[in-house]
Amino acid sequence: MSIQDGLMPGIERRLTGVINPSIPSGSMWPKFIVNHIMQGYQSTMINWADQRPPVNIIAVHFSIGRTGRIVQHKSIWDPGYHVAWGDYNSNSVGIEHEGFSVHPGAYAPDYIYNVERPWPTVMIDASIAVHKWVVEAVRTYDHTFPVGPHTIIGHNETGQPDRIHDPGQLWLAQVKPLILAAFAPPVTVDDFQRGRTEMYEAMMTMTFNQTVEVVALLQANQTRLERLRNDWGIR
Repeated sequence: MSIQDGLMPGIERRLTGVINPSIPSGSMWPKFIVNHIMQGYQSTMINWADQRPPVNIIAVHFSIGRTGRIVQHKSIWDPGYHVAWGDYNSNSVGIEHEGFSVHPGAYAPDYIYNVERPWPTVMIDASIAVHKWVVEAVRTYDHTFPVGPHTIIGHNETGQPDRIHDPGQLWLAQVKPLILAAFAPPVTVDDFQRGRTEMYEAMMTMTFNQTVEVVALLQANQTRLERLRNDWGIR
């Protein structure tokens, strides 16, 4: 398994068929990574991949569980069908994450991600690893992939009106900044201090409720942020 065949090394695979025959297998060049939340459990997706093709061909490239388990379902050079809006299925890699951003309605979830029960750190770390491998793979073949908030996105950032909770506001506030930060070059102490000052200045313009929400999110991310600071050598 290699970059050439579009399969990430060292992970599980439950590969399914081509879902978009208008794009030949092996010919899709990703320009975006679109993040999703399953509104369910990874075991269900794996069962679909194992037992139900071609009726339910898994439409995303990767699924990631709360324990950090990564399973690949398609080569990144093959199209999926994970965004029913625009042209994303012909130029993006889709990643599903286990769990719930809102109540699914049909059944009771074990819990819904919120400030008190945020996205698991191991799942975030696994997602970062997948993002970094995909970007490296695309760049290896001289296809530019400018990492930024407009290329690494949530389904709720594609404009599809019925997916405003996929992967949810907590992903935008908690997870997306960590994914983007993982691609950032090392920063200096001056850079860090300047950013902290700008953050405090911005908080001075917020309402009390907005400030409480931001502080709660920062506290929920404290362990992860400290790890990034250590990785960057910031003291």
